[in-house]
Formats: sequence, C-alpha cells, structure tokens
Amino acid sequence: MEKIIIDCDPGIDDFAALLFAVRTNMLDIVGVTTVAGNCTVENGTINALKALELAGDETIPVYKGAAKALKIEDVDATYVHGSDGLGGIGFEMPKRMPETEDAIDFLVRKVAEYPGEITIVPIGALTNIAL
Repeated sequence: MEKIIIDCDPGIDDFAALLFAVRTNMLDIVGVTTVAGNCTVENGTINALKALELAGDETIPVYKGAAKALKIEDVDATYVHGSDGLGGIGFEMPKRMPETEDAIDFLVRKVAEYPGEITIVPIGALTNIAL
C-alpha cells in the first residue's frame, strides 16, 4: 500500500477528498497536514479532524501548518466555503486535537524516515510544501 501524506486546506472540497481517501482503504495515510487557503488553518485543521472522524479513522494524525501565504495576499473564500470552511453545516467539534508538532517539521521528518517511499499529495495551498 502506498504511503501518502495529504497536505490540504479543508474547505468543502478537501473535506470530501479526505473522506474518499480514507474510505478507499487503498492508501496508507501517514498523516494529514493543513494550511491556510479555503479557510483559516485553524478551521481547516478542525475540518480535517472532523473528516477523519466521520470517515471512521481517528488514528491518522493531523498537523497544523502555515497560517499565511508567503507572497500573495490572503484570499477570502468564505463566499464559497462559509466562515467555518464547510458552509456552516454545523458539525460538532472533533473528539481529538491535532498533533503538537508543526506540519512542516512532520513533513520533513517523515520524508527523511521513509526516503523514496512517501508521496505527498498537496490538494490545498502549497505554502507548507514551499516552506
């Protein structure tokens, strides 16, 4: 099974992608890293935890990453994704918290731990990858 790290900004689209990725049972998801993009990194991190919980996997660790883009002004996508990133659907808070290690440190550590074995799947803003 392929080892992957999903780097995302969980608004509505990445939330759905996380659900599908977990439920395929065809991927070894080593971790999920979050970044500001479709919503704040704080909301995106909560949304990633919610998606994993809803998909039935509370073992995949979630790491919070970059809160701001490196070069461009922040984009306000609330008109698409709502203030919480999920259109205000009203999920309860997740049962668990994100890991304390920073997303960038996690990415570097895991890639070094498994050289040539990890595929990073960036589906959100690329700030964590750039850093």
